[in-house]
Amino acid sequence: MYIPIKKENYKSWGVISGIKQEYKNRNKKIKNDYKQGISIENLAQKYYLSVDTIRKILYKK
Repeated sequence: MYIPIKKENYKSWGVISGIKQEYKNRNKKIKNDYKQGISIENLAQKYYLSVDTIRKILYKK
């Protein structure tokens, strides 16, 4: 049986677990590393992400 949550009690994805903030911090580090001259390929290896994912992080507004 599904019991819906009241709108005022709803939390967006990742807020309760804290993962949303962790991803924000990681993405900020990736952007800073890129500004320091680390290549996209090296960032992908360092953070265990694909090159495409690194590009999405870097070029997202």
